[in-house]
Order: sequence, then C-alpha cells, then structure tokens
Amino acid sequence: MFHGVSAITTWYLGMINNAGYTALAAGDTYVNITQAGDQWGEFTAYTDAANGASASTRPTWTEGAASGQAITNGSPVVFDITDTGTVKGLFLVGGIANAQNKSNHEAGGVLWATALFGTGDVAVNAADQLKVTYTVSA
Repeated sequence: MFHGVSAITTWYLGMINNAGYTALAAGDTYVNITQAGDQWGEFTAYTDAANGASASTRPTWTEGAASGQAITNGSPVVFDITDTGTVKGLFLVGGIANAQNKSNHEAGGVLWATALFGTGDVAVNAADQLKVTYTVSA
C-alpha cells in the first residue's frame, strides 16, 4: 500500500455520531475513536445487515473497479438503525482483524479516512435503513 508494507485487504465502514461532535482533525487515529478528549465518536446504534444482523460489527466496505481516478463500493453498505440519533458522516478503518468490531480501538488499527456527509447530518430512527456508498478519489 504505502512505504512497501502489505496492503490492507479488508476495510470497514463506521458512522460518525453527531452527539458530542466538534471537529475532524488530521491527527485523528484509530485508537482515539470515541475516547475521552476526542472531538467525535462512533454512532453504534445499528446492526450489520451483511453479517447476520450483528449488533457488534462494522460492515465491510467492498471496493468496486477503479474508474476516473476513483473507487466506489459496488453496492450500498447497509446499516440497520436500532435507535434514534443523528449521523454526521463516515469513517473507514482496517489493518487488524478486530477492526470489524465496533468496540475495538486497539493499537495497530488504521483509520484511513473520515468524511462528513455532503448533504448534511442524517437524522435516523429505530427501524430505519441507511444505505451508503463511499468513494475514494485520487
């Protein structure tokens, strides 16, 4: 991937919670997600539709083919919402097997990117389904 290290082959999408949000920062790291003093936290009130409706896992982001200097997931990532809240954006993590687990923030995990929704915050309610596509551009 970079600096001659092995490529991370599996990436997971998480959602940025509007509650407690103040800013995204270039210095944000995987270990700091939802930790005291961080400027944003993870919205976890959902189940992972593609993983047996698991309440503890983040869904996998499966990239499509590169086109026009961008890569987008081929089909939407589905979050089945389980409680009321507001989602501010998304983040992409990987690098360790436990990166799939919402509760995991251990050393070795990689926070690749954070992004706010271009259309603004998204209010969600229990039983809503949020379907997202995520594009990496170069």
